[in-house]
Amino acid sequence: MSFMTEAFKPGNHHIKPKTRVPVNSVSGAAWSNPPLFAKPNGKDSPAQTIGIRYERRVEKELSTIREDHGFILTSHRWIKFNEVYAQPDFILSSLSKAAILFEVKYTYTDTLAQREFYTRLLKELGFGPVISCTICHNLTSLTPRDKIIHNFHEIEQDSIWQLRI
Repeated sequence: MSFMTEAFKPGNHHIKPKTRVPVNSVSGAAWSNPPLFAKPNGKDSPAQTIGIRYERRVEKELSTIREDHGFILTSHRWIKFNEVYAQPDFILSSLSKAAILFEVKYTYTDTLAQREFYTRLLKELGFGPVISCTICHNLTSLTPRDKIIHNFHEIEQDSIWQLRI
């Protein structure tokens, strides 16, 4: 089998999710200043640079939605609990504390565990109900096709919004 055939066969070119340590309790969660380890070092890889640019474009899109619907947009805000820090990408919320949590990936990768964890944190902070959604530019062979949407108004729990901007 040639290198190209092997390298690009379905399932070999997706991005594997980070391994996360399970956290049993999120009690005492509170908004926080950035931790000391979060200081940017200016050494982003080309892939990270593409992802950061895409997140900026997504933020502009979500800002437009915020203005159109009167939501509150929270962007990359740190949450601290039990000496652990977390940083959801975006939260659109209403005055009633209903929220949509967004995790952004340039190329689709499964964010379910991450979104479930952030949802627990947001509920501890007083949000609810919370719907979570992944926003991505590129799909992979592992993207669940029945979850793909192309419009904000189609969002439901665990949607994958392919936002090509």
